[in-house]
Amino acid sequence: MWGIESWGEMIWGGGATVPTLPLGMLLALMFGCFLAGGYFLRPERRDQRGVFLAALLFAIPISVGALTLPNTFVNGSVADASEVNANFAAVASALDPASCPGGMTRIELPHSVVCYASGPSASWESASSYCFDQFRARLCSLQQWRDAVCRAGIANPGASWTDDVTGAASFGTVAACTSDGVSSSSASALRVTVCCQEWARY
Repeated sequence: MWGIESWGEMIWGGGATVPTLPLGMLLALMFGCFLAGGYFLRPERRDQRGVFLAALLFAIPISVGALTLPNTFVNGSVADASEVNANFAAVASALDPASCPGGMTRIELPHSVVCYASGPSASWESASSYCFDQFRARLCSLQQWRDAVCRAGIANPGASWTDDVTGAASFGTVAACTSDGVSSSSASALRVTVCCQEWARY
């Protein structure tokens, strides 16, 4: 129902036919797939074969989390919109790899999703251990810090450790969005802990 208009009901298990290709088109599609496979898998096209296989690997999900749908429908039952939407929401949540651990802030960027959290002032080693122990995360890279603070508007935590090695027992630090805010410090110095996890968008 929409407003005062009744558009009927959606019933599961109706006798609708499934569209398909004619036999001739299916054979042409199979023949085209065999030709493409033979072309890319020739020994003299070794480089293209690697690219083709890499593309296939990216197309196959590496891992699939357990999915439990909140609503189950049977043939002949009326599908309630809120129940169908709840199922879609559950699927979308399961397909989203970037679920931030508790205590981290999710930052949506055009190219990735970053989970960000700041912690205590500590030495580099203590800061790195804090990120792993609290969030199973790493210290932010310089780019992740800049994405969070300079682009996403997260409050500047002050001079912070990064995961960038700058020398023997020294690591990169960042305190501002300008180039003069980037420096290097001894690993024993006290700097703010900033933790990040990041997933690329595909």
